[in-house]
Amino acid sequence: MNIFKQLLLLSLLCSVIASCDFDKDNTPPPAKLADFKPTVAIHPLWSVDVGSAGAGQHLNFALSQHSLRATIFTASQSGMITAVSAVTGQKQWEADTHLSVTAGVALNDHQVIVVGDAGIVMALNSANGKILWKSSVGSDITATPAANDNTIIIKTIDGNLVSLAADNGHLLWRHTETEPSLILHAASAPQISGGSVVVGFSNGTLLRADLANGRLNWTRDIATPKGTMSVQHMVDIAADPIITDGHIYVATYQGKIAALRAETGDTEWMQDFSSHSGIAVDAGTVYGTDTNGHVVAFNRQTGELKWRQTALADRDLSGPALLKSNVVVGDAEGYIHILNKQDGHVIGRAQLNDSPILATPISNGSVFYVLTQGGQLEGFSVS
Repeated sequence: MNIFKQLLLLSLLCSVIASCDFDKDNTPPPAKLADFKPTVAIHPLWSVDVGSAGAGQHLNFALSQHSLRATIFTASQSGMITAVSAVTGQKQWEADTHLSVTAGVALNDHQVIVVGDAGIVMALNSANGKILWKSSVGSDITATPAANDNTIIIKTIDGNLVSLAADNGHLLWRHTETEPSLILHAASAPQISGGSVVVGFSNGTLLRADLANGRLNWTRDIATPKGTMSVQHMVDIAADPIITDGHIYVATYQGKIAALRAETGDTEWMQDFSSHSGIAVDAGTVYGTDTNGHVVAFNRQTGELKWRQTALADRDLSGPALLKSNVVVGDAEGYIHILNKQDGHVIGRAQLNDSPILATPISNGSVFYVLTQGGQLEGFSVS
């Protein structure tokens, strides 16, 4: 990787590029939290230290419910992989991979997949943490992999989409997209759905390919670069696409949020939007956190704006998680915020500590889980 791209990957380019005056901090201050009357109570259930993600890292975590015991899997930047009971918070096992981990973990029925510097990919037994195999795709990885019981899909920062055999890590196929020289550190994860994989790239392109052989079904430009400055050309698909009920929902940085037909790639609706953190979808609504720190809700069928919550502006929000009738987001000061799905008003708040919450929370029925950048994994219920 050239030094220019290395430097860009250290941050979201002057905190998402307001103007790069290196003699002073041009980052807008986070909005002060207004007083409000909570209408829900947030109850801490348990807390466990699983190791730091490192400064600025978006090391997402994963919840497995393939057995009677729901388990949360995490990876620290130093390579410690941890399995934690989602019910009790007790560690089930820890495994030191000695990797410098660069993205979140992926799961299939029997494996935990982790990635590290220089394109290293490693599979561990999800029952006990034993290392099963180690492979390399030859390029750095900042996107969480995707996995099923047959295939591991890896997206590298230089535009390679690589399929590995889940049983031994051997190469199955490779596809390459031309990526721009300026990219965000955050990168969207490939999404496996049935016999296909859907992938968003830093050039603003979304594609759907055959999972077995990599043959392209279609490609679509979700956003195109605008303006005269190089930084204005950044249209990364950094938020994970969501596939549900035959539709794909996708958002880009400095670009669009859109709904497409999964089978054909035809656009159903599109709105101006900028996000690098995440989106979530329920039966009638698409929720997203944008680069201004606003939480936004769009009608899932038409794309019409339902509501916009601006009270958390410039607080560097995580992606949204859905919890029954609520939306949960974390922020860079270690707060979790509960919003009402119907109109976006804030109904609950708690601060874990002052460590940023960059990873999107995970919800599981009436319980949700939060992982701080400092490595504190916590479970909460809401009543």
